[in-house]
Amino acid sequence: MSLAFAVIETGAPFHSRPDAQVLTLPRIIAHANPPIRLLMIALVIVTVATVALWLWRVLRARDSAQQDRAAIAFMSAVVLAAPLLGFTAAAFDLLKACLGILNDLPTPGFFALVPAFAEAAFASFLGLLAASIAAVAHGHLTVRSAHASV
Repeated sequence: MSLAFAVIETGAPFHSRPDAQVLTLPRIIAHANPPIRLLMIALVIVTVATVALWLWRVLRARDSAQQDRAAIAFMSAVVLAAPLLGFTAAAFDLLKACLGILNDLPTPGFFALVPAFAEAAFASFLGLLAASIAAVAHGHLTVRSAHASV
């Protein structure tokens, strides 16, 4: 049963939360533990750096194969490390939520645990986003350098 049908059947209207309680991406990052917050910010920086490096290498008209190889090595490192870092942060947040469920009496409600689940999903998303962009850039630069050497 979809949420829209549930509202029609029960007749209960939707109520929006006050702005102070609305969970946004900046609030997810702000709610995170300092190590996880640092990891999320690092993944955002790596994603921006990957896009910037890719654009810089594309706009530079094949000036140095050595620089292309260095960019490709960076992209390879991002492809390998970003998902692992994102999923490590997600696992930490889920572990934190599980410990919160077990150690708090009475058992916290779903809405008390949502920030931890949102942090885990966002950390996973950032890791996968960084890796996906780096994989595409890596493939593009690899093919371009292979064509340039022929």
